[in-house]
Amino acid sequence: MGSTASTGGGGAPTGAGGTAETGRRAQPTRRTSPQFSPDSKGAAFAAHQLRLVMQADFTPRVLLNAKERRVLACLDRVLADEAPSWRAMGQVSLGEVIASKDEKAYFAVNSKRVDLLIVDAECRPLFAIEYQGTGHHLGQTAVARDAVKMEALRKAGIGYETIRPGDTPAELRTLVRKFVGQRAA
Repeated sequence: MGSTASTGGGGAPTGAGGTAETGRRAQPTRRTSPQFSPDSKGAAFAAHQLRLVMQADFTPRVLLNAKERRVLACLDRVLADEAPSWRAMGQVSLGEVIASKDEKAYFAVNSKRVDLLIVDAECRPLFAIEYQGTGHHLGQTAVARDAVKMEALRKAGIGYETIRPGDTPAELRTLVRKFVGQRAA
């Protein structure tokens, strides 16, 4: 188990527009029309978005890949034994669990996600866990994106660890015990 960062979704592109490791589709780049930007406010922007959505087709996607699901199931069992009031959640947007008065800094992390987030009984974020699969650092910007996430979480006081494909359930239990010890200190 390391303490380096992960994108949780990076990897080599596959023929279907996803990544070799996760099977998730790469997120399209954000494009705005000249008259509407993400900063636009009001009914006109909402109506524009509604038109876009009404014209598009949508399909559900699996939230976690098979390996991440196995890690989540194991983590749920370990938490039930070691910290029964804690819960694990998958693919959590950092914009939902950290804040900054610096708008530019906030938008730098707003859409980034962590693979797994451990929360307490009041859903306060405690620890982020990133699963670094075999294709994780194949992208040229993965290391930089990971550093952004890790620093934002550190500054927010949220613990951060990575796990890898070879990590065992016993190692995950040891990691959770470490988290419990940190919270007790």
